[in-house]
Amino acid sequence: MRKKGLFRGLYRYWLPTALEMTVMSTFFTGYEVSRRALGPEGLGIPNAMTSFLAGGIAGTIFWTIAFPIEAVKNRLMTQPLDEVRYSGFMHCLKDTVRRQGVSGLYSGFSPAMLRTFPASGATFLAYELVSRALKTLL
Repeated sequence: MRKKGLFRGLYRYWLPTALEMTVMSTFFTGYEVSRRALGPEGLGIPNAMTSFLAGGIAGTIFWTIAFPIEAVKNRLMTQPLDEVRYSGFMHCLKDTVRRQGVSGLYSGFSPAMLRTFPASGATFLAYELVSRALKTLL
């Protein structure tokens, strides 16, 4: 931040983060659609299991879409400041695809998928349980 100034130092790579946040709607939409499909009018799976499975499906959908954005963001943010390789988001995206193909944008995808299903499932299950508990208290 000393070299670039406060504003440029803090907001240098805001675009990938902003793009990733716009994709966040797929996380919540995926949960609602999956929960309704698996719910009482769907397959009839009990509520806790429905929340867990729907959350896992939602996380998988989200990361499948957001992973390339995250990969570019990570490349931008981890490049040394004294050896800047990429001038911005689009330059990094194009260079990655040119050098490694589209698969370069999904490097590390498998471990992320192994993590995301149970983590997202547990997140939405906890949300539903806390939400129900608060409704009974209030």
